[in-house]
Amino acid sequence: MRHCTEHRQPGRAPNHFHPKDAADAFLKGEGVSAERRELIWDSIALHTSVGIASRKRPEIALVHIGAGVDVVGLELDKLPPALVAQTIEALPRHDFNKAFFGVVVDTIAQAPQSAAMTWMCETANDHIPGCHNPSFASQLKASPFKE
Repeated sequence: MRHCTEHRQPGRAPNHFHPKDAADAFLKGEGVSAERRELIWDSIALHTSVGIASRKRPEIALVHIGAGVDVVGLELDKLPPALVAQTIEALPRHDFNKAFFGVVVDTIAQAPQSAAMTWMCETANDHIPGCHNPSFASQLKASPFKE
């Protein structure tokens, strides 16, 4: 849901709350309970949160693990090869990497500053003309504190 809604909201910053709110509104319209909607919201919110999502409810951890496997193949080698082959045959990736990367770049381009000090910072700086977002490392090195 996040990857499908973020880039379709012209003029709105691709802040990570809009897609979760869109999912919540959709699910509310479908009659899903507030408790289930909150679990889904948290799952979307934490799907890239390494070290946090895996310590939360199983549903949240599953979305986090699934996103890692699906997007970058994280620990794909731990899954049975036959299951991976069957899954890809049933649900072809259709050049997912290129399409997903394009969505990420388009999303960042709407509000490049939103990528500062996130996993999207490098992509923003490398693929958005004129974008010079600070990284966490650069901000830490430039800290005004005398130590």
